[in-house]
Amino acid sequence: MKNNILFINSPNYDSDDKRRLRPLGICSLAATLRAKGYRCDIIDPNADDVIMSIPKIIKKIAEGEYGLIGISSVTPNFHHAVNLAQQIKKVFDIVVILGGVHATFSHEQIVNEYDCFDVIIRGEGELAITKLTQDLFENHTFTYPIEGCTYRKMNGKIHVASSINSLDSLDKLNPPVQDNIFNYSQTIVDGRLLKNISLISSRGCPYDCIFCSVTSLRRKWITRKIEDIANEVLSIYQKSRDIFLVYSDDNFFIDKDRAIDIVETINTLCREKINFCFATRTDLIVRHG
Repeated sequence: MKNNILFINSPNYDSDDKRRLRPLGICSLAATLRAKGYRCDIIDPNADDVIMSIPKIIKKIAEGEYGLIGISSVTPNFHHAVNLAQQIKKVFDIVVILGGVHATFSHEQIVNEYDCFDVIIRGEGELAITKLTQDLFENHTFTYPIEGCTYRKMNGKIHVASSINSLDSLDKLNPPVQDNIFNYSQTIVDGRLLKNISLISSRGCPYDCIFCSVTSLRRKWITRKIEDIANEVLSIYQKSRDIFLVYSDDNFFIDKDRAIDIVETINTLCREKINFCFATRTDLIVRHG
């Protein structure tokens, strides 16, 4: 078994959304595994204007000699993740892992209905993927259940995780990898064409909006060090000054002073006002505006 890992962002063949962003989840997982010394590649079929076809994805897999494939999907493209995994299993004898919000909440149904997925990672995957990879590559199979993971076959039967993986801190995580970071969509600001750069400064949200799934995954709000965020942006800015930051935090404006500090620290490091956007609750804008 080759000790190489491939992460694939599930293709969005049905979407007409023109804003394409770096898949931070699998980029963070790749950073975690590369720091452990593994070769870890990423295929994002949605990165370019023309979405990569499944036959082309299969061809790239054949060129990589992988021992483990991880697929990330959300509800709208889950059926494409299933189709992709089924095609992979037809061609390769390889372990396929599924992660993402949809998989987290539907893990038991998925392993019962789809034999193309060997393991489901529930919640945040940085800790679980490290343990799964080590177990698989050392023993050529999964030998013990890992917290937050649902297995289609563990000692001959389905093993269902009772808990969701949740980190206590972001400080020990490596910044998401920057593979093909400038391949994504762009934003025009004052006639200037800027490359959209997704990043996070925090995870979680202390509020409990009835329509939102975030608090089902984690209620505790955890943050990155402002210095680390600014240095990540600077490393990107040094490659291209034409960037537009898209904060993918669950709620960027929880702490107004911290949010302002992030923006000002980045602007100081880059010696330029960097344009950005973020998501938050309307009442926080009204309250702090």
